[in-house]
Amino acid sequence: MEPLTYIAKIAAVLYLCIGLGSLINKNLLKSVVDDYVKSPGALYIGSIMAMLMGFGILYVHNTWSMDWTSLITLMGWGAILKGVFSLIFPHYMVDLAGKFSKMKNLYLIVGISTIALGLDFGYFGFIA
Repeated sequence: MEPLTYIAKIAAVLYLCIGLGSLINKNLLKSVVDDYVKSPGALYIGSIMAMLMGFGILYVHNTWSMDWTSLITLMGWGAILKGVFSLIFPHYMVDLAGKFSKMKNLYLIVGISTIALGLDFGYFGFIA
């Protein structure tokens, strides 16, 4: 199996589960974000995990092109940037997460956007 297809399959399952979970369990997403804001340890470990995931993705694929594979590159760079900013500017990231937590339709926005990404990655990982 090609590494990009493998990454797309993992992302599809992960994003679909996150999206469906946030739509079905509306209060859970808010609780997760609230806990994230209160826990420096979770922020630190999550930052390191994001950087590792991003570097792993970019090790396999760090190419910008005019097709769906650029989403893989974007996902890798996004994970690295999230990790870097969370480690260097943790208070800013906590404030940002707190603002997201107060959004009334957070579960709806996260649910729909991650399901859309999951379907996109699912198409390219399992069908195309």
